[in-house]
Amino acid sequence: MASGYRYSSSVSANVSLSHLPFRMSHSRAGKSEVDVYEFLIMVEDELPPAMLERLDDAIQLAGKIARHGGIYIVLIHPDVNAEKLEFQERLADAVSADAWFGSLAQLGKWWRQRRGVGIALAKVPAGVVVRSTNARAVVADLSAGANTLTLRRSDGG
Repeated sequence: MASGYRYSSSVSANVSLSHLPFRMSHSRAGKSEVDVYEFLIMVEDELPPAMLERLDDAIQLAGKIARHGGIYIVLIHPDVNAEKLEFQERLADAVSADAWFGSLAQLGKWWRQRRGVGIALAKVPAGVVVRSTNARAVVADLSAGANTLTLRRSDGG
């Protein structure tokens, strides 16, 4: 990307009607994808009411998005620190048992790797072997009668 940006979080989920990231397109026209991922903002700090007044709704929304495997981005500008910090701390406490917290770079790395995953299935006498078609291969052995799925990286990792 000519700008050097690989990840963006500048669009509200309400505008995009999604809670999942996507690759952006040239001039946001939807025609040709560029190598920049957009991570949608779920809660932002500039619309009324004040953030603490929206805390219960924010926690409820986090639960709904978690049930669908979505990403929950909170945009907080550092201009009014006390209330926003309290909102962030209380939200984090409320969802921490079921949430993973990370940076945009960490999210982006995961989604880039996810996009590169492909699988190939092979029927063998003992069942089915699932192989990854990307460089960091994951092998799954679905032996006949197995009640579990065991995954191991083919490079020993």
